[in-house]
Amino acid sequence: MINRLLIACLALAAVPAAAEPREWLGFSAVERTIEAEIKVADDATVIRRRSSGLYFSSDPSLFFNKSSFECTGSFYVPADDPDGRGYGQCLGIDPQGNAWWMAYDGARNSGAWHFLGGTGRYDGIAGSGTWTAIPSTGPRRFVTTWDGEWSVERPPSQ
Repeated sequence: MINRLLIACLALAAVPAAAEPREWLGFSAVERTIEAEIKVADDATVIRRRSSGLYFSSDPSLFFNKSSFECTGSFYVPADDPDGRGYGQCLGIDPQGNAWWMAYDGARNSGAWHFLGGTGRYDGIAGSGTWTAIPSTGPRRFVTTWDGEWSVERPPSQ
């Protein structure tokens, strides 16, 4: 996995010619649409989240560019660990109607992701990396940076 410092609003990637892994750096603008905190045993909290947004790239030819997405997940936050641990999944749909799915896990504001699959140009997609949420304007808005590698079994149609 490639780890790099991500500069706000920059994203670089190339469309692969084969199943060769490619670097994926990007960001997404996100708004939490639902958040519920539920008190559970031992003074811990379970946080349920639903978020939606757009993935952006500074390279307009990147086929993820301007994908809309929705993520759902939950985080368990013990009284002695404010970052907790959580899991979830996202569905993205690009402007041409092709879908991709990814799963994520980690603390409340950073962790790992991996592709689960996709349709159309994302059929055969694989890859993984890291994500970091950065607070933004307003209590329910944030930017998420993405970093990792991906590949597609066959070249995507443009």
